[in-house]
Amino acid sequence: PLGTCDCGNDYESCNCDDCNRVLEEWLYEYDKQIRAEVIDDFVKEICKMIVQSESNGNYRFYAVEIKQAIADLAERLKEQKK
Repeated sequence: PLGTCDCGNDYESCNCDDCNRVLEEWLYEYDKQIRAEVIDDFVKEICKMIVQSESNGNYRFYAVEIKQAIADLAERLKEQKK
């Protein structure tokens, strides 16, 4: 994290509290961004499934697909928290 401390030019080996704090903030924000993108993609896919089920009348099949998609998303979000 350039300019966050007096580490000099050796940023790759720096392990000071200031640099570690900034790195943690960056990683937290990145994680939030990725999580938001996954949720947005999920919502788009679910909406597409609902429209498709309405157009062809096969509600039971798509209900199962939607239920599985929700379960898959829940697992992915749990894995990201680890």
